[in-house]
Amino acid sequence: MNEVYIGSDHVLTYGDYSDFLVHKHMAQHILIGINGKIQCLVEDETIFCDGIFIDGMKTHTIVNNGTKMLIFMIDDITSISNQMKKKYLDGQGYYLLSNSVVTNINNIWHESKSVQSDFDFFSKSYSNTFNLMMQACGIERDLVQKRDSRVEKVIQSLKKKDSIEKDVINDLAKEVFLSSSRLSHLFKKETGVTLKNYLLLMKIRKTYIYLIKGYSLSDASIQAGFSSLSHFVTTNRKWFGMSIKQQQKQISKLIETEIFADDAIKIINMTLK
Repeated sequence: MNEVYIGSDHVLTYGDYSDFLVHKHMAQHILIGINGKIQCLVEDETIFCDGIFIDGMKTHTIVNNGTKMLIFMIDDITSISNQMKKKYLDGQGYYLLSNSVVTNINNIWHESKSVQSDFDFFSKSYSNTFNLMMQACGIERDLVQKRDSRVEKVIQSLKKKDSIEKDVINDLAKEVFLSSSRLSHLFKKETGVTLKNYLLLMKIRKTYIYLIKGYSLSDASIQAGFSSLSHFVTTNRKWFGMSIKQQQKQISKLIETEIFADDAIKIINMTLK
């Protein structure tokens, strides 16, 4: 069974996924083997390794034989993603991590897991654990990105919304005093991601957060802004390579993490039914 940690700029899964379809999505991957080598398929190339960066926009999948993994999905508009693409990927589909980096990350994770039974302590230490694992990869999580202030305002506004409605681009454009087409152009220029795709990512993310809060799958997807449950199911399968039923069978625990001004962490434990 798997544990899922949903952070402000990433999703981290710990467990043993299987039965992925070939897929691609607007996020960068870091895969770390915990108890053995992992097997990946990137753009028709089969790779056996201890750890790897994968460009999520390249077709890929994970072939697993019971090996436990850390699977990081990094929001594509974050500084972490930009550092990965510039320092390691440079237009390539993947980059293999050294054994020393993988070992370091394993040690950081196991030390963190050893105190997970002390839930209050774990909730306060998770952010630091994630930061240390990124540093082991040569990535600084808090590196400030210089982006147009209007794009930053749009991103923050989307994170605060309860639902991503059909006319959201018009509403966002009014907030920053731009036309819809100008905002879409500026967003792509500043982030490298189309606003349309980013809205889809936000809706998927919000659907899972509503699931954590106890909503039914249908109500969660509609509340997040999908036009129907089938629209969410199709989008989710296309982006993650698994049906929602497969994910529900494999996920035993979802943990939502949210960093507040005092850098404390809010963690919600639950079983996905």
